[in-house]
Amino acid sequence: MCDNPSADGAETLMPRRLKFDRSKICTKCKELPGNVVIRHAVYCKKCFLQLVTIKFRRGLESTLLPDPSSDPSLRNVLKASGNLLIGLSGGLGSTVLLDLVHRSYNSTSSSSGQDGKPRNRGKQAPQRRKDVWNKVMVGYVEMCAAYPGTKDRTDEARGMVEKCAEIEFVPLRIENVFDGEWWKRMGGKGLQQLSVDLNVDGLKVKIPAETCGTPRDALQSFIASLPTPTAVASLLRTLTRLLLLYAARSTGSSHLLLGTSLTSFSVSLISSIAQGGGFNVREEQEETWKDVRLIRPLRELGGKECATYMWWNELSVLPGGITTTKEQGIGKLTRDFIVGLEKNFPSTVSTVARTCGKLVPKGDTDMACVVCERPAQAGVQEWKTRISIWSRTALAPDEPVKGAKSLAPYLCYGCHTSLTSRSSRGGSGLVPSMALPRWTGENLTQLGRAKDEVREGNRLAMKREIEEFLIDDTEEK
Repeated sequence: MCDNPSADGAETLMPRRLKFDRSKICTKCKELPGNVVIRHAVYCKKCFLQLVTIKFRRGLESTLLPDPSSDPSLRNVLKASGNLLIGLSGGLGSTVLLDLVHRSYNSTSSSSGQDGKPRNRGKQAPQRRKDVWNKVMVGYVEMCAAYPGTKDRTDEARGMVEKCAEIEFVPLRIENVFDGEWWKRMGGKGLQQLSVDLNVDGLKVKIPAETCGTPRDALQSFIASLPTPTAVASLLRTLTRLLLLYAARSTGSSHLLLGTSLTSFSVSLISSIAQGGGFNVREEQEETWKDVRLIRPLRELGGKECATYMWWNELSVLPGGITTTKEQGIGKLTRDFIVGLEKNFPSTVSTVARTCGKLVPKGDTDMACVVCERPAQAGVQEWKTRISIWSRTALAPDEPVKGAKSLAPYLCYGCHTSLTSRSSRGGSGLVPSMALPRWTGENLTQLGRAKDEVREGNRLAMKREIEEFLIDDTEEK
């Protein structure tokens, strides 16, 4: 109740808004009594389950329909160009996503509705059978190496996937990003492991890397060297995303699905912007990476809707979740804020997502960040150099990888900020040099060659402009 001290009598208190706007009857079928209230709208169980499925398909199938101008007869035919990989974390959203894909596109369940009765597809209904993708797979990234003392849940995740017929399990580990053998299997060139010196303002690259032991040791050294808990959580999410993307490419998948609900989607948007990733707002929603399309088909479903769907379908998450309980920093603060906002003012969470969806990045991009592989805004490093205090040991970043002196010009603003933020750990336990993910070396090589070509082209163009003013040395002799 809100108190108005300037009013008298009954007007001193403002009554609370009802949980539902009209009646307790389902707003969709208008026949059955409601079982759940979603953003002040009442739904019965049957209509709610149908609504969840419709929102899921609407978020996914728009990316599968071909261009009707090319062949009008195929406007309702769903067909992907490759396989499908589903990212499974074992949490709320990914568990719901796996069940929805299994029910909607698996051959044993696609012909039946939520009530088990045959579905009337109709002549104009889009095709929803297993031949949309050649193969459906689930990629699970085990995170126990990043959190010592936690349980390995790979077998439990495998058991969850085995309940879904005709879906293959693809196990991954977070320490694979430092594993040369894994990198070769992903199609990498097996370049030498790189490391970076965090004590130098320009982030000096060391080739080859200092001895870092096994991939697990390299991961733990990587985490220990990061300056803040916010940087740890942010870069672990980046490594997880790229692990799944590389796995999708290696398995011939054209689509990678992540179970990001509306709640998690709003958290990731606000958290990314707060950490300097505002230039990549579009990539937080949907991105295309090396012919792999990353989609978040649950971004219209809030956490409450996903939890209700799980309850009524008797689903369960993996026990012993670690990413939310041990996470600290800006991400956790943002999650606490958004979850509280959703509880008290549920409609505002969708407003956050819609508002961020209207944002357009300012400026152009001339490359992709070598760490997160997302577009990096042009001129960011020059701007940051002008507004920051640099030591005299900062080295000039103007050479390709074989003689690279600085990693800084090849990073986006968000990754550079994560690596160079002021340490909140008091300097204890920090590792001055840390190994870089395996793809960083190959990205540096490609960008170094590209910058050499651009630099040479600019030099020749400048020479042509001033050629008539140059004096030939041979004429003087």
